[in-house]
Amino acid sequence: MCIRDRSGQVRLDERAREAIVTRAAGDARQALNLLEAAAAASEGTVTVDVVDAASGGQKVVYDREGDAHYDTISAFIKSMRGSDPDAALYYLAVMLHAGEDPKYIARRLIVAASEDVGNADPQALGVAIGCARAVEFVGMPEARISLAQAATYLALAPKSNAAYEGINAAMGHIREHGAERPPLALRDSSAPNRRHFGHGEGYHYPHDFPEAVLDESLLPDGAKNARFYRPTDRGREGELAGRLRRLRESDEEERPLARKAKGERVFRTLKPKLMRKRIPVAETAFGVVFLVLLIITAGWVLSRRDAFDPAERDVSFEVLQASSVED
Repeated sequence: MCIRDRSGQVRLDERAREAIVTRAAGDARQALNLLEAAAAASEGTVTVDVVDAASGGQKVVYDREGDAHYDTISAFIKSMRGSDPDAALYYLAVMLHAGEDPKYIARRLIVAASEDVGNADPQALGVAIGCARAVEFVGMPEARISLAQAATYLALAPKSNAAYEGINAAMGHIREHGAERPPLALRDSSAPNRRHFGHGEGYHYPHDFPEAVLDESLLPDGAKNARFYRPTDRGREGELAGRLRRLRESDEEERPLARKAKGERVFRTLKPKLMRKRIPVAETAFGVVFLVLLIITAGWVLSRRDAFDPAERDVSFEVLQASSVED
């Protein structure tokens, strides 16, 4: 195959043509650019060695804003999720060789640590965050080692997406049913005016109970039976699953504290509305001042009643007239 360069005619070797096609990976623009670079560097014939030299030894085509970028990072994440460390290292090498931003890769490792490993190995998140810190502190090319360490750790760690599924379920519940205010017992009671509205009333301090555990639900009334977190039995999460199972079973047994809290809720429901709600401080002060002024006004009116009584006024006039005659 012959092509024409500025200096004249250049012959393209068949193996060189196949090398260009392989390196372009279906990208016609990349193939043309590589062909032009190889033709300019050749001495009449474009060979495989010339193609390698023109491409800088790069054997992959990677567009950081195109399909190759998203396809490769997707394959990288799915390789770790699928517990294949070799595949994870391969796709990591592809991205690094193509000049992908190592900070971007580190961010994806942090997401994968929580989404795909989760509480099955809580240390995975620390490994990923440490890797991200190393990338910032050390930089390339040495940061590739930290990226490889984190990628292989995540690939071989036990897997759980329970935290990922749990937050999605909770957010779905909020979208469908709306957000309820927390129970009064859980609301902030640091300010006196909030305590007047019943905030913090009936709150049980967990550390005052055995194992620092309350056998009552702390969810709003509209979500009492919701179960968002469903842990797996894999890795360290198996321990959490057993603990949560025991806690939920104790809730269903309704131990004395739960019965007491339930009774308190029923009692508050049956109390009259005016007794259940506290009167604000400002309104209370205004009422007291108004009552005092009313009492003073009533006393003044009673003391001045004689001055406005006609019969009493005539008697007083006659007494004054008789006194004048006697004088």
